[in-house]
Amino acid sequence: MIFTELERFAILFSLKVALVSVLLAVPIALILSYILINYRFHGRVVIENLFNLPLVLPPVVTGYLLLLFFNRNSLIGSAFEAVFKTDIAFAYPGAVIAATVVSFPLVLRPVKLAMQSVDQNYILVSRSLGVSKIGTFFKVVIPLSKSGIIAGAILGFARSIGEFGATIMLAGNIAFKTTTMPLAIFSSFNSTGGEPATIRLVIISIIISFIAMIISELFIRRNKNV
Repeated sequence: MIFTELERFAILFSLKVALVSVLLAVPIALILSYILINYRFHGRVVIENLFNLPLVLPPVVTGYLLLLFFNRNSLIGSAFEAVFKTDIAFAYPGAVIAATVVSFPLVLRPVKLAMQSVDQNYILVSRSLGVSKIGTFFKVVIPLSKSGIIAGAILGFARSIGEFGATIMLAGNIAFKTTTMPLAIFSSFNSTGGEPATIRLVIISIIISFIAMIISELFIRRNKNV
């Protein structure tokens, strides 16, 4: 398949956004899972459901809410612009944030399940040997949860690749700046003579998503058999 310059940009940009969103989502999922599993406090259920909300909200609603928080006139948006000399909304950071927020529930769930499945005896032995809670977390819990963590990361990556609604609201569809594969598909589908480009990008999206789902399922099954 021969891709146009904009199609190549959309593919590479989507992969870049998805990779960065996973690198952001996984550490947050690890910390949140640890807190939810090991601590009981008022509002725990509310916090967990708040992080899972993008799973059921229409993506355009999530994108609109993000735009309210991260536009250049907001506290966060103006502070970010002052420090990094770039906007969040309608720029690369906006695409990353949109992908991270929407994909986060798919990262959190396998990570939390994997950490919950760790045999408590291993943790007790580690603590009895004088290893701190943090040390036990890094030396015992994370290694024993790695299959679930990898599965969550791959699911998050695949979801980020396919993210459309929140991205178009927060990052827009600016050619050679914020155009992801779903946005490029939407644009080519609505343009005269854009069917070949639509088909090419759809095929690439299917291939990436299908491979990611297979790999993720393999790691989920592996984690169940540990």
